[in-house]
Amino acid sequence: CDGHGVDAMLELLGAFLHDGATEQVQSQVDTAAGVAADAKLPVSTMQAHFLLLHLLLPDAPGYYALPFVVRLPDGCAAPMVRVGVQSLVRRHAILRTYYVAGEDESTQAILPADGFVVPLDEWSEAKTVDAQAVLLQPFLLQRAPPIRAQLLQSGGGSHERLLVNVHHVAADARSLLLMRRELAQSLTALRRGCVAQPAAIALEYADFALWQRRREPAARDVLA
Repeated sequence: CDGHGVDAMLELLGAFLHDGATEQVQSQVDTAAGVAADAKLPVSTMQAHFLLLHLLLPDAPGYYALPFVVRLPDGCAAPMVRVGVQSLVRRHAILRTYYVAGEDESTQAILPADGFVVPLDEWSEAKTVDAQAVLLQPFLLQRAPPIRAQLLQSGGGSHERLLVNVHHVAADARSLLLMRRELAQSLTALRRGCVAQPAAIALEYADFALWQRRREPAARDVLA
């Protein structure tokens, strides 16, 4: 983005936060229960950009993949890591969202929080290189979540690392830091025999996309 584009984006975000602070923006999306595909929930302009990039370069995930590695503390068994990943996805609806291509534009649908399972494969030390290759496999955004996770197992049978890959349509550099922090907090709590309970999210990204699209007619009138 150039300077004007960044300024415009910051101004739009500021307007959204201001509307939310003044209670003019209320959560319109029951993300816990999920949103069906026929609801035609719009995507944001930034999501539309990455969906177009995905369509043009379906076999080149390096352009939109955001992989990261979490080093696990001692004592993190596979079931514990699985619970931590599931908690993250239940909390953030955008991580259990898939996308439906329409004639004019794509829409998003959100799977219910209960019963949703993130595939969590286990790899031995001998398959380290293969695990990296799998992380860079193309995403199937029309029928699969925009996140994948894999446990890397050492020769001794313990799990040392969690490999995670997220599509750029669902995350950016800042949100990756948030995900890493929440995963670490969840795993720390699970090792102590309890479950981390972060504060509920008042507005999901789907709320921002809906708010942004509703503003577009008024913005076009102002520019006309």
